[in-house]
Amino acid sequence: MEDQNRETKVLNTATANLINNLVQAGHIDNVNLNEETRGITIPESFLAISRHLSGFTEVVGRAGLLSRIDANFDRSRREPTATPAIQVLHGISGVGKTSLARAFARSHATQYQIIWWIHAENLVTIPNEFRKLLEILSPDQARWITDPIHAAFAAFASAPGRWLLLFDNVVDAYGFTSLLPTVGPGDIIITTRSGEWPRSWHRIEVTSLKREDSVEVLMSLSNDDDRATAETVAEELGDLPLALAQAGAFSSAHRMALREYIDLYHQNRLAVLASGRAPDYDGSVTVAWNLAHERLSPSAKDVFDFCAWLTPDDIPVFEILRANVDSGIHGPVTEALEQLIHDPLMLRKACAELDRSGLLSWHSALTVSVHRLLHALARDHLESTGLASAWAGNTAALLLAACPTAFADREAIDTWLRLEPHALTIVGHLPTDDITSLRLRVRIAAWTGYLGADATAKAMLTDLVIDYQRVRGGDDPETLGVRSNLAWWIGGTGDPHDARDRYAVIVTDLERISGPDHPQTLQTRDSLAKWTGELGEVVSARNLYASLAEDAAQVLGDEHVTTLQARIGLARWVGEAGDPASARDMYADLLPVHERVMGARHKDSLYIRACLAWWTGEAGDARSACSLYAVVLTDCEDILGKDSRDTLGTRHGWAHWLGQAGDIAEAKAHFAALVEDHIRIKGVDHQDTRHAQRELDRWSTVLDTEPR
Repeated sequence: MEDQNRETKVLNTATANLINNLVQAGHIDNVNLNEETRGITIPESFLAISRHLSGFTEVVGRAGLLSRIDANFDRSRREPTATPAIQVLHGISGVGKTSLARAFARSHATQYQIIWWIHAENLVTIPNEFRKLLEILSPDQARWITDPIHAAFAAFASAPGRWLLLFDNVVDAYGFTSLLPTVGPGDIIITTRSGEWPRSWHRIEVTSLKREDSVEVLMSLSNDDDRATAETVAEELGDLPLALAQAGAFSSAHRMALREYIDLYHQNRLAVLASGRAPDYDGSVTVAWNLAHERLSPSAKDVFDFCAWLTPDDIPVFEILRANVDSGIHGPVTEALEQLIHDPLMLRKACAELDRSGLLSWHSALTVSVHRLLHALARDHLESTGLASAWAGNTAALLLAACPTAFADREAIDTWLRLEPHALTIVGHLPTDDITSLRLRVRIAAWTGYLGADATAKAMLTDLVIDYQRVRGGDDPETLGVRSNLAWWIGGTGDPHDARDRYAVIVTDLERISGPDHPQTLQTRDSLAKWTGELGEVVSARNLYASLAEDAAQVLGDEHVTTLQARIGLARWVGEAGDPASARDMYADLLPVHERVMGARHKDSLYIRACLAWWTGEAGDARSACSLYAVVLTDCEDILGKDSRDTLGTRHGWAHWLGQAGDIAEAKAHFAALVEDHIRIKGVDHQDTRHAQRELDRWSTVLDTEPR
């Protein structure tokens, strides 16, 4: 008995010395530890595993993450420090953070003396979570403890074996880091929706499952081996583990095939997602989403509701909301949108809050992403509140205002490529007759054609003309504009005769409705002149352009874009009518004016330079034409991109004049590469592809017959 008392005294003395050191280091507050608390120690034979680790713990598709957690802890253990290693598992609700942490703890149970699970969503309850452990460790002393957190820290500091603490569902780092032990042979896992944690901690983002793993979960839990339908269900649920587990369990419990589940899901998504329980999780997807959504500030909810109508990935929320409030927003959400537009700090705070809550991922200063399933739940919520149409319509109006109207430069192209997926998505959420939807569809069709899909643009515009005539009437200026766009792409797909005839009718209609001097009338006369020339009536085209250039200058001014466009067309058809030297000189005179008015990087400024090169060659100086083309091609590739329609056209001209200048092998090589790019971008049957192929065949023949 005396030996036992002596050992206890020595142990308590060592513990007291350690605690005093921790107090002096600032790790433990001295006033919070009474004499009874100071004596609590963890015996070597003591083992404690939280009851929260019991039950279903199998995880599918997470072997890589489990290995990564283990490797991080293993590296930390080899470092010469008594500081516990910390890992943060972060991700959206339902992605499986808790299951992953539980699986790691269960699979590594033999490595730890203590594994303790702490429900950390509410910081106020954490002391009681530690008290439960102390009551197991030392029931008599635990009842005297007034600060169970620091008492547990002291015990952890002197523990003879390793311990693992799992803090589940922590909201964020604010106010939480002080609740972590800083000394002792332990490991700490934190699960949270927030990704904002100290950089010195290991942070692991837990994302949705891979598709093959999602299918495995569904088929296993539902007892249905219909792999094709499991793929469909996984796609609809965005591979979210909680939703997949619910779906599989629901199907099994209700003796329902996955095919029946997906039909029911499409009929009533909210009700289905509220039903069924995952084997290792008490809540449902809808409960988790509702809890997270209810905690949001009004501005964060507004951003989330705004994003709900766009494509869930890579939403350029800041770019779209920079559009001004005169973009057609109206109705009950006007005030909310105006605040986000006019207060960029509020917008950034809202995005940061959503990122912390796990409802979206803020990738950069420009874009955010929302999980597909949460995205759908947000729309369902808005439908239930009666605000769906207001949010969808106003989001579409702001998106339309952000979409570039002209193919001016690479910046406009890049902007459109960022916004195009969202335009395609949101028109699916709007009524067919909605005017904003119609205008977005026009913008989509125009860019589709410019980017090389001429036939698709033509088909889109054919449908749009019918819709516009029904909604706006045949004489509406917007309807006439859509008819004009359709005529352009009819010509672009190989029917210049029909294009010319349509433009003739449209010009007549515009002169009757808007007047001969209206800008839209003058712009449409430009298209009429172009397609007249493309039919081979070059003198008529030249005369139409000459008349248009004079009228546009008189009505709109010498430097108006319509006047400049008319001068571009006039110079071309002067050359086509047999006067290449005059065409060359007209382009040379026009170039500095256009660069001053529209900018040297404007698409049409580059086009004028290419035309100057072409007509320089036609005027008899092929070598100078090659030199001019080489320079403008470099600028086209830099400003417009290598795959743009104008860059490809410039490459065609350069290859042509290389051949004319005698560099036949070079011409053949350039046309061969151009044909490949046309096929890749526009398809084998596109007229530009066929034109380049004819040139390739021509220079190949010349090269083959050239004397050796």
